[in-house]
Amino acid sequence: MLVAALDTRAAVEAIDLGVMICGGLCALGFVFWLIRRGEWRNPLAGVRAAALWRVTPAPMAGFPGQPGAGHQPEVDQSAEPGRAEVPSLPAARLTLGPQGPTLLHIAIALAAYAIVSQLAVAAFLAGQDLQAATQPGTRTWVLMQAADTLAKLLVSLLVIFMLARNSLFPRDAAVPRIIRKAGIGLLTGLILAPITLVQLQMSSAIWQWLHPAQTLPVHPVLLALKESTMEPWGPAVLAIAAIVVAPLGEELLFRGLVLGAVWRLTGRAWLSVVISGVLFGAIHGQPQDILPLCTMGVILGYVRLRTRSLVPPITAHALFNARTMIMALLFPETIGS
Repeated sequence: MLVAALDTRAAVEAIDLGVMICGGLCALGFVFWLIRRGEWRNPLAGVRAAALWRVTPAPMAGFPGQPGAGHQPEVDQSAEPGRAEVPSLPAARLTLGPQGPTLLHIAIALAAYAIVSQLAVAAFLAGQDLQAATQPGTRTWVLMQAADTLAKLLVSLLVIFMLARNSLFPRDAAVPRIIRKAGIGLLTGLILAPITLVQLQMSSAIWQWLHPAQTLPVHPVLLALKESTMEPWGPAVLAIAAIVVAPLGEELLFRGLVLGAVWRLTGRAWLSVVISGVLFGAIHGQPQDILPLCTMGVILGYVRLRTRSLVPPITAHALFNARTMIMALLFPETIGS
């Protein structure tokens, strides 16, 4: 039995090492691709923020030859790449139509999550010991995670609706293109694996050097998988939440609403990518995770703009979380080590 367990662990570690090597090679290949295309100084040079703005001339009485409502005025294409140039037209107005989300959409999504999560937690924890809800791995804690997962899923549907009505780019639901963009997401996940692993190890070493008497903080989900004796459905709930719902909800929020709202507000593509990425990393409570997750957020933001789709970042995020959950489920004793 022990020999079989060791063989399984060695096989999984060998596969993981192969993933890291492939990811490193893909990252180098991407750098060479940028250099070959002459885009290494500004990888977002090909993304025009002018696509964000939809200008509609306002009705002007007494002027013959008024352009139609769908008329698109010319935009200065010599503007700085990644910066939106709003055309200056007499009596022109920026419509509230499909030109990207706003800060109001972010506020609506967060408020909806706060309300729905409270209602879901109240429904799931009725008659339960609420004090046990703070202890990772207990039945009450798992029920609270299930309620939170349901709330995130429902709010994600709301965000999808808002983004569909206020999209950054023209929507393209063609199945072959969606599959191709999912493939880009898998490639992005491979590239993320070695980069985030190196940064995580570096951040963990620095944190332990600064706090030699303290143990390294562990995410509550990983702590529950390591120390608890959950019912069989417990790990399934946590896996679905981490691999499916969390990537969907977080990418819709950060690469959908936040990135789009900042880009619309500032007109600067890279600023929106960095802000959304830093916010994404900052919401995670473990200090050793902040640097790698900020880097991950920036890379996913770049991929989101470059592909003009949320499919690649959602796919890459799901792959990233899947690797973490698989290692934690197979080898819980290694968590926090």
